[in-house]
Amino acid sequence: MPEALPIEKEIIRLFDYTLHPSSSQRLYDIFSGPRLSFSAIMERQQLLQAFLFHWERILGFTYHKADLQEVYQFTTYIELPESSIFQYFGKDKYQLQGRCMQTIRLLRNIYGKYLLPLLGRPLLEDFAGPAKALYEALEMDKLPKEPTFQQIFAFARKLVQCREQNITAKFWDSLFEYEAWWSLAMGTRKHGFSLPSFSADHFVIEQFWHPMVENPVKNNLQTTCNMIVLTGPNMSGKSTTLKAIGLCVALAHLGLAVPAENCRIPFYDQVLIAINVTDDLKNGFSHFMQEIVHLKNTAMQAKEGQRCFAIFDEIFRGTNIDDAMDVTYTTIMGLSQFKQCHFIISTHLYQLAGMLKAEVYEPYQLRAGIRDGVPVNAYQLDRGWSDLKFGRLIFEREGLTKLLE
Repeated sequence: MPEALPIEKEIIRLFDYTLHPSSSQRLYDIFSGPRLSFSAIMERQQLLQAFLFHWERILGFTYHKADLQEVYQFTTYIELPESSIFQYFGKDKYQLQGRCMQTIRLLRNIYGKYLLPLLGRPLLEDFAGPAKALYEALEMDKLPKEPTFQQIFAFARKLVQCREQNITAKFWDSLFEYEAWWSLAMGTRKHGFSLPSFSADHFVIEQFWHPMVENPVKNNLQTTCNMIVLTGPNMSGKSTTLKAIGLCVALAHLGLAVPAENCRIPFYDQVLIAINVTDDLKNGFSHFMQEIVHLKNTAMQAKEGQRCFAIFDEIFRGTNIDDAMDVTYTTIMGLSQFKQCHFIISTHLYQLAGMLKAEVYEPYQLRAGIRDGVPVNAYQLDRGWSDLKFGRLIFEREGLTKLLE
């Protein structure tokens, strides 16, 4: 996953309605796993779509957090002595009886209310299978509402057998996976995300937004050109817009829903989002060198015929203006040759407008203006170049000219 997008710090929490740490870890793994093939993406989409389609049936899924953790620990590590039932008396007897009854109630609740209705539902019934196997192995249907201690002891022995035969582990594994996908579906519905589609001939993202922005302005991006150059003054929303576009592409390639009303994009072999690039002190790379490394890797992949999507935010701002102009021009002209790819580059180098050939790129800008000496940002994406400059204006408004006299 592109490190410039705050997937782990910000985006996952929009979907995290899990109660158990193991379910939360499964959710994390969905977002942070290796790059997926196209078929794997489609399988994920179909699974998420199944959860969304049957949402009214599964909406009420829940359990008592502490209760489930205690049952999980008990069923996972249960051991019984080889001796008979008569060894149990006093505290040990009541403790075993209490734990078993707690397990019986929880399994009946989870299986009967939430997993049993999944049987016969395409894709979702796979989550009910392990629960059904455990339920039957424990002969839960034969247990009365108030079992005797002899029945409790027999139940405990069956629990040991299920643990030894890995039936219990498969149940918990399936339940935690189910909860992770249920949580994803909950977040998808709550935040209004939609499932994207893939098309080699289209790059269309309609009414997209950044989900971490309060009251966001939604934008549209539709292009047949493989190179987009984005301009706009300081604080016009360029980086946020690029992150929103990057999120749509990145989440689509995880097989998940995206923050847009409609998203139809190509399938890419490689996705790079280079926003807010900083120095890499560990490897001794400066900001400029980091950009060079990102660009080189992308260019090499594109030259090998891979389908790449890359965003470069204010590329080469870490070097002098002359070199920045020269290498940015070379970068735009060079990357535009790889027609199987899509690139978005933002820049403050407005002079490039008179240098670049119109047929190799499509200019976009963030609408902005000045009203009564105050910068006004519409945060609206539009075609064309922006030549507005807010730097000096903001400098003056903050009183720095007088302060530095």
